[in-house]
Amino acid sequence: MSESRNIEELAKDVINNIVKAYEELRMVLKIDLPKELVNEALRETEHIVIHELCHAAIRKVYPEIGKVYDVNEAKATCVDELVGRLLETYVSRRVGAFVHSFEEHITELRLYTPLSNLNITPELLKGLYEEMVKAIEGGKLREFIKKVERDICRIG
Repeated sequence: MSESRNIEELAKDVINNIVKAYEELRMVLKIDLPKELVNEALRETEHIVIHELCHAAIRKVYPEIGKVYDVNEAKATCVDELVGRLLETYVSRRVGAFVHSFEEHITELRLYTPLSNLNITPELLKGLYEEMVKAIEGGKLREFIKKVERDICRIG
């Protein structure tokens, strides 16, 4: 069985469990969940999955991130979360999924204690995004990640 087929089967299982959970809540609580809230929950689920897939991609493209975590967790978190959000934006735009603004990404990044004082603006993040797109198109995402680690994530 191909890897894509395995992922498709797992995704179907996850979707089936989400539907079962929805039905279970309706049955146990004897309520109808508002469509708007269900839609919001599903879009957030989609967003989270894309984000976590981006972390997996970073680990594959830049396996040294594991060693960075061992030596400097704050720096590794910065690289992983910053590049993760940029990659998430890229992928989400390409597949037509919900996309956070750069301002929202910065707010999320600052929730991480080691990143709370990270000196980054929406304009800088947009510039990094544009640079990352060029790196992806040129087959140089690994080099971009190293640049982020060296030039942006100077923590600890």
